[in-house]
Amino acid sequence: MKQLTLPVDEEFLSKSTEFFVTRCNEEAYRSLTTQYDPTNIQFNRIVLFGEASSGKSRLARIWLSDTKGLYLNCRADSLDVRVDKQYQKVVIDNYELADEKSLLHIINRCTDHNIVILLTTSTKIRCKIPDLQSRLNASYQIPIQKPDDEIVLLMFQEMFFINKIKVGASVIDHIKHHIHFNSFRGLLSFKLQLQRACEDNRMMIDINILKNTYDNWNRL
Repeated sequence: MKQLTLPVDEEFLSKSTEFFVTRCNEEAYRSLTTQYDPTNIQFNRIVLFGEASSGKSRLARIWLSDTKGLYLNCRADSLDVRVDKQYQKVVIDNYELADEKSLLHIINRCTDHNIVILLTTSTKIRCKIPDLQSRLNASYQIPIQKPDDEIVLLMFQEMFFINKIKVGASVIDHIKHHIHFNSFRGLLSFKLQLQRACEDNRMMIDINILKNTYDNWNRL
């Protein structure tokens, strides 16, 4: 999989299957792709944690893409499924929303059949079932950190490219040095507000629109 680096490659941005890799998620990306070795993962269990909208689900699907695997998202999917040796990998996305008995059953089935299981969560919870908590605690833990300045710039450049928004060099420079976020949720919220401002200005943005939109967003 091709990794995006600055400056943004238009050919790269035109492919929806790509994934931004920067300091905030590099450890997770490397651990689950190029450096991943199931023989080094104790009990064949991995917990990927990071805030909402940080890219956990996308990264989990990348991890599954090279093998026969099962993907279950606890926001919509039931865990009442049969997990057997036909699968090499299993993903349980948003495990904090799962029924604990069903989750423990799947984890145990994966252990019995030597299947590597990846569990993602944005909110670590204290489980009511001690055996489940013990299994989660013994898993290999991989974090996605808060957004760094590089991924902020990349995500805005992607937005400008996809929506064909005309952007001056001063706007890019201002984003690079003056637009910062403490969370992915905040980053995505401001992206939406800025996109609306661009639409109101005939898909163009200048430094004044950027500054005013950012100031207004900060007051919310």
